Amino acid sequence: MHIDTSSVACVALTSQAYAFRKKEYAGDFMETLHGFDTIQRAITQPGVVVILAKTRSCAVCSVAESRLVNTVPMLEAIPVYRVYIEDDERYRGEALVFSVPTIIVYHNGREQHRESRFINARNINRLIERYLENKRA
Repeated sequence: MHIDTSSVACVALTSQAYAFRKKEYAGDFMETLHGFDTIQRAITQPGVVVILAKTRSCAVCSVAESRLVNTVPMLEAIPVYRVYIEDDERYRGEALVFSVPTIIVYHNGREQHRESRFINARNINRLIERYLENKRA
C-alpha cells in the first residue's frame, strides 16, 4: 500500500492552521500593527519588543505563529506584534524582510535578533528570559 506523504503533510498543515485560527479567535495577545508610523512607535518603546512579519497567504506563517504562542511562555510578558508585510511595504523594506515568517526581537528600539523561515522557539524564549532577568537585576 502506497501513501502519498505530500497529501498527509498538507492535511496536517491545514489542521494545524485551523487549530491556530480557532485559538486566535478565542483570545490572542498578539496585536496586529498597521502603518509604518505605528510599527515604528511600537518598536521604539523601552524594553523588549517582538515583531512577527508574515503574509496572509502563508500557511506556514500561521503554524509558526501558533507554535510560538504555544511554546514560548515568555512572550506573554512583553509586547508582541504581528505585521502583514503585504500591507506595509515600507516596513518590509526598512526591516529587510525578504522571507516569511520572520521574527525580529528589538531591545530599546534596536534589532537584537532575527530568525526567518525556520524559527527556533527555544532561542527566542531564552533571549527574552535573558533580557527580562537583566531588567530585574
